[in-house]
Amino acid sequence: MPQRELVGGWLKVEGGKITDLGEGTPPGEAVDLGELTLIPGLVEVHIHGARGADTMDATPQALETMAQMVATGGVTSFLPTTMSAPAEAVVRAVENVGKHMGQSFVHGARILGVHIEGPFIAKEFKGAQLESTIRPGTKEEVDRLYALLPQGGLKLVTVAPELPGHMEFIRYLVSRGTYVAAGHSGATFAQMEEAVAAGVTQVTHTGNGMRPFHHREPGILGAALNLKGLRAQIIADGIHLNPATVKLFIDARGIDDVILITDGIRAVGYPDGEYEMGGQMITVRGLEARLPSGSLCGSRLTMIEAVERACRFAKLSLYEAVRAASLIPARSIGVDNEYGSIEVGKVADLVAINSQFQVERTYLAGELIYQR
Repeated sequence: MPQRELVGGWLKVEGGKITDLGEGTPPGEAVDLGELTLIPGLVEVHIHGARGADTMDATPQALETMAQMVATGGVTSFLPTTMSAPAEAVVRAVENVGKHMGQSFVHGARILGVHIEGPFIAKEFKGAQLESTIRPGTKEEVDRLYALLPQGGLKLVTVAPELPGHMEFIRYLVSRGTYVAAGHSGATFAQMEEAVAAGVTQVTHTGNGMRPFHHREPGILGAALNLKGLRAQIIADGIHLNPATVKLFIDARGIDDVILITDGIRAVGYPDGEYEMGGQMITVRGLEARLPSGSLCGSRLTMIEAVERACRFAKLSLYEAVRAASLIPARSIGVDNEYGSIEVGKVADLVAINSQFQVERTYLAGELIYQR
């Protein structure tokens, strides 16, 4: 994307890629989007489910449902995300994702790979993850997962860096080309410095599932807000983070180090009610999803709603908020050479939105996959 907004701009798509763009009158026949604004396809690196489906269902139908739902929210590329579960359940979910990478479901977004959010986390900060399934990360377990995926398919793994053996585990993941996030963690600031040196590059749903900030021990949260080399995932729903906190975090971290996520669950696109998540029942009311204990467990946001709230809460321009939902997440998993911005040579993943932040059209590699 040019580092600006084009008013009255145009672009040319050939072979699924952007081959030219400019301002003024387009040089030939064109699809006129009228008053709509064209933004790059959004990139979602942290989503568990939607419309009754979940990554852990480990079925083609679940991934198809998710792919089609996220496209309605402006997402063109995403990482289905696992939860803590027995090893064989994680294997089934990853194997299912591996079978559907590199292909697109009809009217659905593309799958770039998988995000393993559990089980390599701290029990004390498990959040909605099932404690009995949490375990240390090992080379042997992730090697099974690598074998089930195309090259580069294990895109992102969330790890609690402070656990015994996990610094070496982080180094191994990075050596295999996997990006590592710190999350569900009680890491101290010093441990986070070591983790960043080992290769950690982002923090999972900043502010949630982690050691609280203390002025004498800023911990993982303090690291997420100011440690060079980290990006902060933000759930900008106004529930996981107060609106003022969203602004504080974005101001502190800087927009180029913020990754907007949804942490979406089965209830996205579905009504209030009771839902299963990671072997536990949750209650969903409005934008809140909670365990009986009261713990938050994912959200019902769509990515375009995250963009709108980031604009409103943090006083961002549309360009800034979209950047945090497209180019920066793409960059965070090493795919920004193809996706995440409107630039000549990049894949023509495009979304047309109206002035109310509603997605009117979603294009995947230049092909219309959703129209409101």
